[in-house]
Parts: sequence; C-alpha cells; structure tokens
Amino acid sequence: MKTKSYAFVALLASLAVAAPLQVSANQPLPAAGKTVQVQVVPALMEQADKALEQAKKMLPYLDQYPYKVVEPGEGGQVVVVLQQSKETPFPRISLYVDGSTGEWKGFHRMNGGTTPPSTYSLDKAIEKATAFMKKWYGEGMGDYQYNPSLTASADSIVFSRGVNGIPLQNDSVMIDVDSSGEIVGKTVMASLALSRDKYVFPKPEGVITKDQAEKELAQYLRLQYETKEGSAALRYTFAFSGELDAKTGKDTGENSYHKIIQVQPKGEAPVAKNAAEAAAFLAKRGIQTEGAVASEDIMEKFNRKTIEWTKDEERIATAVIDTKTNSLLSYENTAHVIAGGSKEKKITAEQALQTAIKEIETYLPASEKEVMLLESPRYMKHGNTYRAEFALLHEGIPVREWRYEVNVDAETGKVIKTSLSVRKQVNFPKADQAIDPAEAAAHYVKEFPLTLVYTLGETDQQARLVYKAADVVRGQRVDAVTGKVLSWKE
Repeated sequence: MKTKSYAFVALLASLAVAAPLQVSANQPLPAAGKTVQVQVVPALMEQADKALEQAKKMLPYLDQYPYKVVEPGEGGQVVVVLQQSKETPFPRISLYVDGSTGEWKGFHRMNGGTTPPSTYSLDKAIEKATAFMKKWYGEGMGDYQYNPSLTASADSIVFSRGVNGIPLQNDSVMIDVDSSGEIVGKTVMASLALSRDKYVFPKPEGVITKDQAEKELAQYLRLQYETKEGSAALRYTFAFSGELDAKTGKDTGENSYHKIIQVQPKGEAPVAKNAAEAAAFLAKRGIQTEGAVASEDIMEKFNRKTIEWTKDEERIATAVIDTKTNSLLSYENTAHVIAGGSKEKKITAEQALQTAIKEIETYLPASEKEVMLLESPRYMKHGNTYRAEFALLHEGIPVREWRYEVNVDAETGKVIKTSLSVRKQVNFPKADQAIDPAEAAAHYVKEFPLTLVYTLGETDQQARLVYKAADVVRGQRVDAVTGKVLSWKE
C-alpha cells in the first residue's frame, strides 16, 4: 500500500457527508449471465429493476452499460452496479436504491483510477446540473437552489434546500459533471438536516450586507510562501473557519490561526537506513513491531521509501524515509488509527498542543527559534486524536512545504503520528511585493462572492446565519503579487 502524499481534507468540512457505497475496484464479478443476484431477495431485485428503468430515462448513456450486478448495500441500500461488459470493470456506474422504499437515491461513476480535474466551464456545469435537478425534483427543484459557497469547481455542483429563501448548507445535494458535460454522479449529503424541524431558524433581520461581509474578509488573509523547483511564490491564504457571523462579520470559529510559538529545539534529526533501524526508532517511541512483517515501497521519483509493518494481516506501523539522506520523514502508529482508538477523550486541545510542541522540538534544527501554529489542534473523532500542524518561517512568513504534523491520542496523550519537514534553500521574493490584503480579498470575492447561508450546530437547537466563503478551508489562495485566485489544485 502506497503512502498518500497528503491527507485529503473533506470536501465540505462543515458537513457530515454520507458518501455513496462504492464497489471495490478489486472485487471480482460473477462470470455467468447478464444479471447476477448476490444475497438480494426477489422483492429488492424488483426495486432495483424499477430504479434502473427510471435511471435510464434520465441517463440515456446507461444503455452503454448492459452488464448488471445487484448487491445489498450499507444501511439497507441496494446497489446496482453497471458495466460495459463482464470483462471491462471500468468505467462502472453504481446506482443506490433505498431498500425499504425502492426510491432511487443517487449514483456515481467510477473510472478505476484518479480522475483529472474537469475542463468543463463552471457556468456550463451549473446549467447542466440545474437542468438535471429539475428532471429529478421537478421545476421547483424540491426547494433546492444552487449554492456557490459549497461549489468551487465544475467537477461538483452543490445545491442546498432553502429556508426563508436562504440555503441550508446541511441539507445539500451534489451533482458531478465530467469534462464533456455529462452528469456522472448525484450524492445526497446526509447530516443534521434530517432533524431540522427541531431547529429554530432566525429571520434574516439585522444582518450586515454581503458587501460589508466581504470587506471583513481582508482581516483573515495571511501571507505564506509556496516553494517549487528552487523558487518560491508569495500567496495569501485564509486563516479562519470559512464562515463569518452574519450580524458581526467576525469569524464564527473558536480556533486560533497562524500563532507564533517559541521553541527550544534539540536538533535530534532521526535517520534510518533500513527497516531494522526504523523499527528500533519506533520502539523508542513506544511502537512495537516484533513479530510483524516489514515491506518496502520505493518511489524513486520523490526519493521516498515507505516501510510498513503488518501483523495478522493488519498494518500496525508505518515509516517514510528519504532515500538520499536516510532521514526519517514520518512515522505512525497505524494500528491505533485502524482500531479507531478509544472512544473517550481525556485530554484537552491545549494539552495536546503542548505534547505536539515537545515532539517537534526534539527534531527541529537548533537554528529554529520559532514556528507557526497554523491552527489550534483539531480534534478528529475518527481515531480519537488531535492533529496539530506547524510551519517553519522565512522572515516571519510561513512556508507551506516546511510543515510539521503531530497527531496525539486524545485518551492517553501519546504521540501516534509525526510528519517532519526539511528546510530547503530556495529563492524567496520580498514580502513587500505583496498587494494589500483588502485588494486580495476583493479579487477573491469577485470570483467567489460570499453566500448567506443557514448552518446547524451539533449541540444546540439554534440554526446560525453566516456568510460562507467558497471552499477556503480546502486550500484556495490568492496570488499575493497578481491577485489571481488559486484553487487547491494549483
């Protein structure tokens, strides 16, 4: 298993997205017949056939996928998997049907690999997606309306159901559009919207105007450097939750961003030439690999070697090494992540931060006197951990690629993952080349205006009115010299 280059942030950090059940890319399909039934009772088969008939009326290209497999899915779903032939596993279409009502809920095309970003224009994609929503829900689109704050590219167009004429972002539908303009997916984003009748929705009275909210955005822009091939570019990044209170224009999040931390580095840069030396290092960190089988995966292009230890067919630990310098770049107690950790959270975010600081101080070069905490430790329920991310600085400005990450067990307070960074010498432009933050914010909102939306909290019963910026949590930036808005893909 290859180590991914980065942890991909959820498309919509504020939503609990119910991803459609997908058939495994490696799962063999039965050999006989055009239609195969796998542990699905006849009544459900009948529902699947009706859903497929409905789907073909809306998606004529499904006739190109005559080979069909019907399977039971999660949560009482029935999954209809369509292929062009038994011998051609990809592309394939999965239709998702409610097993209790027979209602066709959504679908998704899988290509069997990484799909490149869509080259279709955003405006045309919105038109295509809107037309499809009208086919599905009728001319009124079921009270759904296009939500620009949750749509950042032509790949996935998001619609949210309106309350008082304002989109409720927790009740949304995502329509996928490919580079040819074909509709290739529909996902219902399940969340607290299912019980929204219990919430009180404040009237949109006393809120500031969108223009006022957009002017407030400038105070949350921060400079950062991004390095590539021996040079660096100056960018503005967003240092806030992505939502502004609709009455005050202030960030609704409780986290702190881009905080300078004074450090006392020890400069103990770890090295490991092979799996045995890496295992010895892990043992000192409390991660035991005795009895486990070590396997290596070398990525020559990136000068990286990933070593994984498995035991009883379960991965228990991982280490990544720079093959040129033998520097240990990251290590992880993978067994903890797979098991999900304890369900009980016993330490605070501040305690996790102090643990993370001590961890990076061990490895930081002696020349580093301060680092930047990019965001106060974020709690991740999956794995029951806190994640802290730091960046090294160049003349007081963080460098995106010079990043340290530490994950701390929320029950025991022990470090379960550390990713280190290497300060490489590059040519940095002067910070005085940057345009004013207000000008950068103006460029951003011209392309992605703020949207007034309702959002539901997890604990109280009061919906909030916020102005939401499109996808800034996911990685949008502004070129600090030209003002060009950059997506996370750039």
